[in-house]
Amino acid sequence: MDAGHGNADLGVKVFFLWGTTCAGCLVFTYFCIPETKGLSLEAIDMLYQETTPPQSVAYRNKLMAEEETTKLGDEKGDSSDYSGGKPDIEYVENY
Repeated sequence: MDAGHGNADLGVKVFFLWGTTCAGCLVFTYFCIPETKGLSLEAIDMLYQETTPPQSVAYRNKLMAEEETTKLGDEKGDSSDYSGGKPDIEYVENY
């Protein structure tokens, strides 16, 4: 870092600027970005609609438990909501 006209002359203070920025990023990540590990895209969509980022871990665990029970039901053949055919798809034409 050069000292002189047009330079900030920060020297060692750059570390404190960098460290403060990193701490701010950690706080932002914890409070503003929900946990999505192991979720399907549909579950992530539900997560974004129904919870806040600090509560996302508990909601994520709930969604994963629901997906696990659904998967176990499908493996056993006990799935009562499966119709055996193609899913009903509604076509919506946008004007």
